[in-house]
Order: sequence, then structure tokens, then C-alpha cells
Amino acid sequence: MIDNNDSEPTTNADLPITHHLPVKPSFWLVNINTIVTEFHATNLLSLLTTFIQHYFLPPQQPLLPNHTDLFDAYKHLSICLPDLPSTGHINFLQHIRAVPIIPGSQQDSPATFDIVLVRTEGKERNQATKGTYLEGLWVAQVHMFFALPDHLCHDQSIPKCLAYVEWFNPLRAPDPDSGLYSVSRLLSCGLPVADVVPICDIVQAATSFRSLAPSSPLLNGLTLKSLTIGNIFLSTSTSTYLHFTSTKIFSD
Repeated sequence: MIDNNDSEPTTNADLPITHHLPVKPSFWLVNINTIVTEFHATNLLSLLTTFIQHYFLPPQQPLLPNHTDLFDAYKHLSICLPDLPSTGHINFLQHIRAVPIIPGSQQDSPATFDIVLVRTEGKERNQATKGTYLEGLWVAQVHMFFALPDHLCHDQSIPKCLAYVEWFNPLRAPDPDSGLYSVSRLLSCGLPVADVVPICDIVQAATSFRSLAPSSPLLNGLTLKSLTIGNIFLSTSTSTYLHFTSTKIFSD
């Protein structure tokens, strides 16, 4: 798979003004087999079918994706976060990555699939975050940023810029002693639960730190010791936890 240069410029066409994708895709016309094996987006076709059908009421029968479709993919999404003068964060642009292994002449570049907060609708209400700035947000790992092919956009009635994500379980009540919020991957029959979501629903990323401990748990190719979302802290040394005291979300 060829990695195209997508460092500059960026655009927010078909996206809110805060969200930017590279003007040119990082990976052109990616087939389903590559999406499954390299991006690990194993259920893209079925989830994208459900996503498109959501925009049409019976007896409408929209054109649906199949194994012959090709998708343009992007290595990163940039989000302009709100200004927080007290922390020194002004015009802060955060980069969220979804990059498969890139073959190199001497050494391959490792895969990087960042953790994100996603604004959700239609999921069960979470009493643990009710009334907090995390209400309505779920933690997920993004595996692919992609553009819906024109023939599947149905005259622009469907969002064109999409992401494939795998969910974590909803936040539970904090531990009474530590104040940490425990999270874990959402599984069904032992497999990750995934979704296709509009890129505009992604609020921001977590910042991951590589673990030096060989026994640290593996998150789909990423060995992580901890993650931070502003002053939200996730530690995966034994389990995964979140702690937050702020009333705003921002990036470290």
C-alpha cells in the first residue's frame, strides 16, 4: 500500500470549521481486503451498510457498498480545540492518527490507532456521566478515516467524511477511594464492537504514552501504559481508568 504525502495543506470541506482532513488522501482507492488486514476495520461493509440505511425509510432502497468498492483513506484528522488561556492553549490544533503499518526500506513504521472521545446519539444514557462535561461522550479507538465514494453519497444526503471506530464500555461510577473511572473494551462474543461514525462526531483525542513494561496490555497493536485526555487520566498498567476534575475538555 502506497503512503501519499498528506502533510499539507488541509481542508474542512464537508466538515465543521473545527475539523480538518488533508486535501489529498494518504491512501488512494483502498480495497476491502486491505481495509480488513491493515486497518483492522473488519466489519466495515456491514457497518457502513447499516449507516447508510439509517438515512432512508422503507420502502426506499439506497445503493449499498459491496466488495468491489474502493475507499480513499486519511492518516490523520486535525481538530482545533477551544481556547483555554489559563492553561496556555490558544489556537491549539490536535492531530488524531489512524495509520496502518507502513513498509520501509530498512524498517517498517508501526501502526498507530489513536483513542478518541466520540459524541453519541441513540446509545443508552449513562448515569455515571450525567450532568458532567463527559455526558453523551464515549471512548473509542479510531482505525480508519475515509471518504464515502460519490456513488454512495446519494446526492450529499449522507455525510461523506467518516471514521471506523471500536468502542470502550461506557464509563462507570468512579472508585470511591481513588476517584478513578474504570473503562474496558466493549466486546460481543469476544470480539470488539465497532461502528461507522461521522468524523464531525469525534470531539478530541487522548494522548498515548508508550509503555516500557513488556507485560503491559496490548490495544490492537499499541502497547500503552497510560492515556490522557486533558486532565482525564487512563492507566492501563493493570486495568484502564479515567480520572477527571475539570469542567472542560482540552489537550495536554
